[in-house]
Amino acid sequence: MAMDKDVLSSDVLGSASLSLSDYAFESDKPLDMYLPLQGSKARGHLQLRLTYKRAIPDKYLVTFADNPMGVLSTLLVKGEKLMDRDLLGKSDPFMELSVGNTKVKSSVKNGTLNPVWNDRFWFRTQSSGQTLNLQCWDSDVLHNEDMGGVSVEIDQMRSWQSNDIIMPLEGKYGKGDVFMKVTYQYSDFTECAQGLIQVKVISAANLRDTDTFTTADPYIYLKLKQQ
Repeated sequence: MAMDKDVLSSDVLGSASLSLSDYAFESDKPLDMYLPLQGSKARGHLQLRLTYKRAIPDKYLVTFADNPMGVLSTLLVKGEKLMDRDLLGKSDPFMELSVGNTKVKSSVKNGTLNPVWNDRFWFRTQSSGQTLNLQCWDSDVLHNEDMGGVSVEIDQMRSWQSNDIIMPLEGKYGKGDVFMKVTYQYSDFTECAQGLIQVKVISAANLRDTDTFTTADPYIYLKLKQQ
């Protein structure tokens, strides 16, 4: 909506709307468009630039042809009060995460038992009964040392009310907790198209002047409506 800013109240210069589902967006590729203003006595148009940014990287997009159950998004936040496996100094912990045959590795945090990783990973899930496995290691030159691990069923995660989880490390050398954020995207659609729309208002032209003695002071008000 285009508005004329005044001291007492703002005047409406016109409005325009568009349906995002009518456009074929490609990730990170800008789309320029011109929208004529509508409404009583409205005139002129707006020039916008829309850029779509996927919330999930392209290689993890879900399609029916893949026949997956969905995509598990994990944010490995931190660990607290982990086991110290070094005789001198403190451990250098990192985490291995795996679902099925997919295994990823977090960054290494040197000399701490309270590592803050903030590393994000995505896993495609293909069947029920899969688990998310976490194994904590102390990074050493000769060989990595066990600092405990934990596993959780993905089916169980889907029923949780919160995506913030705390998991105690288990095993002989398991000590302390791992903090994570997890979200699960079902394959309910032909494509996981969740993401962000970046809108840049480039210009406006031929707007109606609602001021009697001076030129209007236009600004644009944008609102996203859910279908």
